[in-house]
Order: sequence, then structure tokens, then C-alpha cells
Amino acid sequence: MSVFQAIKNILKHIFPPPTKSFMREMNDLRGHLFAIQEALTRIQEENKDLSKELASIREENKVLSKELASIREENKVLSKELASIREENKVLSKELASIREENKGLSKELASIREENIGMSTTLTSIREESKSLSNELPIIRKENKVLRDELGKVGTEVWNSSWDNYGPGHWTQNNVYLSSIPEERYPEELCKWYYQKTGEILNLTNPRTFNEKIQWMKLYDSTELKTRLADKYLVRDWVKEKIGEEYLVPLLGVWDRFDDINFDEFPDRFALKANHGSGWNIIVKDKSQFDREDARKKFNLWLHTNFAFYGLELHYMNIPPKIIAEQYIENVEGLKDYRFYCFNGKPTQVWVDIFSGTPNHLRSVYDMEWNQLPLKCTWPDGGELLREKPKTFEKMKEFAELLSQDFAFVRVDFFDVDGKLYMGEMTFTPMDGTGKFEPAQWNVEMGDALILPPKNPIPERIL
Repeated sequence: MSVFQAIKNILKHIFPPPTKSFMREMNDLRGHLFAIQEALTRIQEENKDLSKELASIREENKVLSKELASIREENKVLSKELASIREENKVLSKELASIREENKGLSKELASIREENIGMSTTLTSIREESKSLSNELPIIRKENKVLRDELGKVGTEVWNSSWDNYGPGHWTQNNVYLSSIPEERYPEELCKWYYQKTGEILNLTNPRTFNEKIQWMKLYDSTELKTRLADKYLVRDWVKEKIGEEYLVPLLGVWDRFDDINFDEFPDRFALKANHGSGWNIIVKDKSQFDREDARKKFNLWLHTNFAFYGLELHYMNIPPKIIAEQYIENVEGLKDYRFYCFNGKPTQVWVDIFSGTPNHLRSVYDMEWNQLPLKCTWPDGGELLREKPKTFEKMKEFAELLSQDFAFVRVDFFDVDGKLYMGEMTFTPMDGTGKFEPAQWNVEMGDALILPPKNPIPERIL
């Protein structure tokens, strides 16, 4: 017998075999253990699913936390806006209460106005009856006024021509010859002398302040090629045609280089002759049968051989080729009124209304852009009632003046209203040669403040 077998026999005596009852209990215990193990496995699987759901819920909570923080910030902003709105409502409530009080006062005034209107209606009926009577008399008065104005114009023209013949050519030509002979570096010095002779005032070209002073500065340092083109009474027509249309130009009868080339037999009975390269060099012919051709020849021969720039160093006239132009004669029953818009930096601010220009009977009134007369006189007497009526084309004039003045620090744009027909007159860059006599003098300063000088340009070179 082996040792192993001996040990096995000994163990049988020490540990007897289990009983049937013990085996049954062991089997039952194994069954319970298997059941517990299966339940534990199921619980572990469920825990895995729950862990995944918990992780998902945590991610959702993070998103919700961010959204909640954003909503809280929005609520803060809305709270501030709400507080602001409440303050505004308080102000509006006060204004509403004030308006209600004002409305009570206005209601009383309205009732009073209605009572006044009843009385005015009665007065208006009476005025209408008087107007019917005056309307019958008005054509007769207009005819009488036309006769008187024609006579006044003839007398004024005779006086003007007489003064021109007596002192104009000699004085002006002497000054013109002198200024045209000096070198351009002396222009500033000579302009200061000329200005003092004209006004009795010292010209400050270094720091000009008044309107007149700034016009003198611009004569020297802003005489551009465009200004030369537009000061030319012939070339300006093409520019105006491009900007606002040919229908606003006074019809042209012709253009010539010499007076003797003009065939007056082809002219209508009334017309206007003008030198294109100056200012005031015009002859208005109302009756061709009374036209003194020899006198006109002398004047135009003088004008065509004179450089207008050197009367007062208006250098934008210096390089205009001289010509004679003829235009259609235009007039009004009450007299031809010239509407001169003073434009600063592309904006018209004043309109100077002139009548009987070029004669000793010259009258002038000044208005703002709402047709309120300004307390301003300059060189000529106020026109009073004669210049009080606003033309029907005034708004169109303002529109065109603004359009035509866009490229300039200052320009005067002139128009005529001929019985409701609008004509453009001319572009003027140095009105009154910068020597206007302002009354009161403060207007010279205020208009100078409105004129913002452009960059300084070189004095232009003379080519004619």
C-alpha cells in the first residue's frame, strides 16, 4: 500500500463523509449564490446605463448653466433699459401735462381767431369790391409808368454817357496802361495803393478780414483758368448750357472780333452789344433807327484794345480774348431787374436786387433766402417798393445759383426774370471791384467772415 493511499484512509476516519442533509443545504446555498451573482451582474449592467445617463445629464446641466448666466446678464440690461424707460415716461408725462395746458390756451385763442375771421370775412368782401375797381385802373397806370421810366432811362443814359466821355476813358486808360506795364511781383504793392485811392482804407493782404479785403486777395491769388473762362461773356454760355440748360441763356445774335464786321442790317430793332472781356462795356439799343454807330465804333475799338484786368488788377479777366457779342434785347414793363445771388462756398445766402444798372438812377435792395429784406445798403440807394415784390422764379433762381456756385469760395450768380421767363445773366467773382460802400460797415466784416479763402495760388501768367 502506498503512502498516498494510507493518508487517504486516515483522512476518511478523521473526516467522515457528509450526510445527505448537509449536501442538500450545500446545493441550496449554491443556488442562492448563483441567483445573487446573476442579480449582481444585472445591477452592474444597470449601473453602467445609469452612469451614461448621469454623464449626459451633467453635460446638459453645463449647457443650461451657461444659458442661465446669459439670461441673467440679459435681465440686467433689460432692468437698466426698463429704469431708463420709466425715467423717460416721467419726462413725457410732464411734457404731456404741459401740452394739455398749452392746448387749453390755444383753444381760447382759436375761439378768438374765429371771431376775428368773421369780421375779416366782411372786410375781405369789401376789399374784393375795391380790387375790382383798382384792376380796371391798373393797366392805365402801368402804361403811364412805362412812359415815365422810358423817359427817365433816356435822361440817365445821357448823363452816364456824358460822364464816361468826360472822365472815364482818360482816367481809366491812364491807370490801365500803368498797371499793365509793371512786373507781376509789384502787383500786391500796387493793389494796396489802388485800394487806398479808391476807399481811403489800408489793405491788409497778409491777413484780410473784410469782404472787400478778401476780394482783393482773391484777385491776386485765386484768378484760376476756370474763373477766366466763366468771366468771358461768350465762353460762359457753353458752361451754363452744360449745367442748367440752353433755355436759360439770353438768345445770342452773333459774335465778332471787329466792330466793322457786324452787319447791323440783319439785326432786329432792339438788341444789346457787349464786350465779352470786361464789365460794364455794354451798349443797349432800344431803337435801331436812333443807334449811333460811330459812337459805338469808338467805344468798342477802345474796349477791344484794352485789357480790363488792369483797371483794378482783376486778373481773371487778363487772358480773355476780346470779342463783341450781340444778344436779344430783354425787358420788363416795370424795368429790368437784376437778381444777384451772393454765394459762399456753394451756398447762396443773399440776393441783391438791382434796377437801372449802369445809370445814375441805379437802385438796390438786399434780401435773404426767405425774401426778408436785410438792413444793408451798398453804394446805391434802397429800391423801396419798386424792388419789394418777390419774382415767381425765385426758388428756381436759388436752385440754379447753388448748382452754378459749387466750385468756388465766392461767386455772384446773376439772373433776370422777364415776365416769368428766367434767364441767367453772368458769373461775377469781384463784385464792385471789391470796393463796395457798406452801410452799416459791419456788413463788410460779417460777409468777410462768411468768405472762407481757398488755398493760395500763384499769380497767373499773362499771355495776352
